[in-house]
Amino acid sequence: MDECARLELTLEGLAAPCGYPQDCTCAPDVDKGASDSNVCNAPCDEVAVDATCSNFDPNAFERCIQDGDSIADCKHFVEATNAAGGSPVCVPSGSALAFHAFGSRSQCNVAGTSHIQVGDEEPEQDPATSGTVELLAKPCPGGGCRVHPYFDLLMAPITFEVKWHSDPTFIDLSATGRGLEPAVYGGGEITYAPNGVAGTGNGRRLIDLITHNARPRLDGKNSAPLDIGIDWTAHRVRHGRERRRGDRRRRTLHRRRRDVLPERLPDCDEVGGSCVAPPDTEAMTVTVALAGTIDNQPPTADAGPDQNVECTSADGASFALDGRASSDPDQNLALASWRQGSRVRARWS
Repeated sequence: MDECARLELTLEGLAAPCGYPQDCTCAPDVDKGASDSNVCNAPCDEVAVDATCSNFDPNAFERCIQDGDSIADCKHFVEATNAAGGSPVCVPSGSALAFHAFGSRSQCNVAGTSHIQVGDEEPEQDPATSGTVELLAKPCPGGGCRVHPYFDLLMAPITFEVKWHSDPTFIDLSATGRGLEPAVYGGGEITYAPNGVAGTGNGRRLIDLITHNARPRLDGKNSAPLDIGIDWTAHRVRHGRERRRGDRRRRTLHRRRRDVLPERLPDCDEVGGSCVAPPDTEAMTVTVALAGTIDNQPPTADAGPDQNVECTSADGASFALDGRASSDPDQNLALASWRQGSRVRARWS
C-alpha cells in the first residue's frame, strides 16, 4: 500500500499544475510492468511536467491511441513523472497510467474458475476466481474503438497432491495483467494475439506464512489468443484465455511420479529474445474462464456545437454554453465544470 500512496501523490502532483481533477485513487499494481516487481520504488530520473503540460496530457494520450497510433508513439504525452520537486514514480510502459488517472474506462466485476497446471501436475480442484477487468476505452457498442484491457484477479487457495509427503497448499493467489497494445473492437469479441498480454502472478505456500518466507512472483505472457467478449449495450463481459505465466522449478520427492511441487521461479537465459529455462523446470499455465457485468462506464461531455462569437462592445459579448447533451451510460452524472483559457492556469466555474 505504500506504493499505492506514492502513486496517488504523484498523480495529484502532476494534476495540480495542469488543471486536472486531483481526486486520484489507484490499486497497488496499477500498470505494473511485467518485469518490474517494485514499479513505484524503482530508481529513476525525475521528468518534471513542463510549463505547458505537453508531457502530461492524458486526454491527448487517449486520443492518440484511438487514432490508431502505438503506445510507443503516444507515450510522449504522459512522460512526466512528477511536478518539480517531488519523488517520482516510474511506470515502465507508460501505457495505462493516463487511462487509470483520468481517462475513459469501463469497469467490470467478473467471476469464474481457473485451471492451473504445472507440467502434468494439477491441483485437487480448480480455484474460484473473481476480480475486476477494466476496458480502457470509450464505449463503442457498434465497434470501432481501440481497447486496452487491465485485469486484477484473486484466486481461492489450491492444494497439490504429493505422494509420501504432506500435500502442499498455496494461498494468496492473485494475478494482474494488461494488454501490451490496444486491439480494435469491432463488436462482439476482441482477440489479443499470443504474447499480446503481459501479467504477474503471486502466491505462496501455506508453510511460508509460518516461516515468513517471501512470496514468489511470476511474470509471463499469454501463450494462446486471449478472447474478451464485450456487450456494452447489455453491460456484459466475458473473459477467457489460456495464459502461460512462466516456469517453475520442480522438486522430486522419493522419485514418485506425482512428487512434483511448484517451488520457485528459476533463472533463465535470453536466447533469441526468449527466456530459456533450465532443464529441471516445468511450464506453468493458467486457463481462465470468467464472466460478469459492466458496473461503470465513463460519461461523455458535450458543450454544444462550436460557436464563433463577435464582440459587440469593448467589454466583449455574451454567449450561452449548453452542456445538456452530456451523457452517461449509467445515468449517474455527478459533476459538470467549465474551464476558461488554457489548461495551465485555467479558471474553473
